[in-house]
Amino acid sequence: MLEQLYGAIQLAQTPLPTPQVAALEQRLRFNGETWVGAWRQWRDTQGRLRIALSDPDAQRLGMGFRSSRRPQEQPLVWFSPVQNVPVSWQTQQTRRYLDVTELFAAAGWQTQTQGNELRITAPVARIQAIRQSSRRTVIDLDQPAPWTVQTTGKQTILRVLAPGRAELRQQFANLNFSAQAVVLTFNQPLRVTTLPDPPRLVIEPRSPEKLSIEWAPGLRWRQEQRRGYGVTWLEIDPQKYTMRPVWEGSRGQTGLAVLSALAQQAQGVAAINGGFFNRNTQLPLGAIRVQGQWHSSPILNRGMAGWNDQGQMVFARAQLQEQLRLNQGAPVNLQALNSGYVQKGLARYTANWGATYTPLTQGETVITIAQNQVVGMVATGNPVPIPLSGYLLVGRGLGSLGQQFPTGATVQISEQLTPRTMQNYPHGLGAGPLLLDNGRVVLAPEQEQFQPFFSQQKAPRSALGVTRSGQWLWVTVGGNEQYQQGPTLMELSRIMQEVGAVAALNLDGGTSTSLVLGAQVLVAGGRVHNGLVLRRR
Repeated sequence: MLEQLYGAIQLAQTPLPTPQVAALEQRLRFNGETWVGAWRQWRDTQGRLRIALSDPDAQRLGMGFRSSRRPQEQPLVWFSPVQNVPVSWQTQQTRRYLDVTELFAAAGWQTQTQGNELRITAPVARIQAIRQSSRRTVIDLDQPAPWTVQTTGKQTILRVLAPGRAELRQQFANLNFSAQAVVLTFNQPLRVTTLPDPPRLVIEPRSPEKLSIEWAPGLRWRQEQRRGYGVTWLEIDPQKYTMRPVWEGSRGQTGLAVLSALAQQAQGVAAINGGFFNRNTQLPLGAIRVQGQWHSSPILNRGMAGWNDQGQMVFARAQLQEQLRLNQGAPVNLQALNSGYVQKGLARYTANWGATYTPLTQGETVITIAQNQVVGMVATGNPVPIPLSGYLLVGRGLGSLGQQFPTGATVQISEQLTPRTMQNYPHGLGAGPLLLDNGRVVLAPEQEQFQPFFSQQKAPRSALGVTRSGQWLWVTVGGNEQYQQGPTLMELSRIMQEVGAVAALNLDGGTSTSLVLGAQVLVAGGRVHNGLVLRRR
């Protein structure tokens, strides 16, 4: 029946990610232990072989980053005084590579390549001693060894690729020893650093390293403590980068993914999690706008950021009101456009929603409009195709609509975006509430129909901001050993002022809070519906 009804209509096709040239997955192997990573090998002008690793792979070996003022070099600490290593970038700056040739040579490490694999061979490091006091733990090594640290809540897990001597296994029975590695678990957030002569690992309860890294031209990575919280953020020059909303996309608007996957799919330099969504339906709850097209409309007068291709950004509480006229009759307000937020009334779904619309509630009536005319109506719980030359009107809680929408009736749609100035900015993302405007705190969650508890709740947070000079700010604020839940919205507003924002918007937070830079996960979060990606102009 549907084939007969829609046979003459061109139907929407589900948008797919932009095709990418298939690349051979790179791997690294250290003394037999293998992982997926990224590396480069070349010969310099003197014919010497050079080796460079991506940021996450350098950190996997235990190399610590320090602040930098020049994007062409990165200061590293790795069982040695600070050393500046040269930096290079992948095309479009989606990855950064650190030249570790001299560091490897100093440690006596050798490399060779086999196909897509970089093999690192090193003398096996051994743990000589583990010294513990009430404030810190020191691990003595006979030579440099790779190490990784993972902090989850109040726990720190340190893994050192070095076996321990037999007497250590007896002395520290609570440690996890294997033939290749030692794993130490601490029940508090800790910081791990390295010292030279002899090589040592120092584990102590200090604040994370304060960082200000010129990661690339026009892109700075910052990290420090603010008001008792760990704050990680990016400062972005909009004259060098563009920003776009991104979502999983393989099933229209339905779907969730981790932020790093969204960044890779969009070939982004960086990514931050975006707006709210329904975890059950996996649909967006708020504005998503790309090139003037609404993929999801604003809801509940909530805060929204809008920006143009020149990099100018504005923030406002936004509303989109569409009206329908049937046979040039009286206007009828529509409830939403391409939205997962369900209310009684008529909503509209275009090809930006996907190839089909699947009813979200019981008893919906779906009306098909093609070339501004009613061509069909069905009451169903099954997916309904969306025509490219039109759209669907979905009635919820309105009873029978057959007499109101006879086949052949003409339909006209008009829309008004409030505030009108937002219309000048073709890209947008909604979340809320608004935090700052013109440098002042304008936090009013009730105006955006958030529940009262939301403003007092402590949780990890993400926020989008702009400085007085027009720089973009992508900010995440996580918990620490004292405040695991993260800041309140008022605390977040003050932090945004302190990092230089004059206008700012709260994004989705909690387990969604996540930030990715150059394939490196700076702040890890769960699966999200959408985010923002940064691309080089």
